[in-house]
Amino acid sequence: MSQISSQNASILAHLRTGNTVTQTEAYHAFGCTRLSARIYDLRKRLEDEGEKEAIDSVSIPFTARSGKKGRYCRYYLKRLQSEFDYQSMVPIEDMIEDDPDFFKTEEGPQEQDPCDLAHDYQEMVYGSDSPSEYDPS
Repeated sequence: MSQISSQNASILAHLRTGNTVTQTEAYHAFGCTRLSARIYDLRKRLEDEGEKEAIDSVSIPFTARSGKKGRYCRYYLKRLQSEFDYQSMVPIEDMIEDDPDFFKTEEGPQEQDPCDLAHDYQEMVYGSDSPSEYDPS
């Protein structure tokens, strides 16, 4: 296994455990002096293999001791949402037939946004394990 392949594997394994990585961290942890090149390789590999994950980054501003301002990237792995399976959706008529009080509340019948219904259905089918956006704080 070449050094680049080994670094790619190590970085991807690190990201898959929920960790993030910066250039400095990659240098100390993996001996990687060109993290952006490894990220490019990994992004291409994940896309080519059709993985349901992607490497994203946040740009973080900093001020050096000299007073000069700059930015650095913190990379992280995010899970991509799978395409919604419209074929397995239950028609609304069937839902109402199964539960006539589906749209009723104590105040009487209520209109519901179809997007909310689709989200509720997707959550019911796929679980509430939806990807969350990275929060650097």
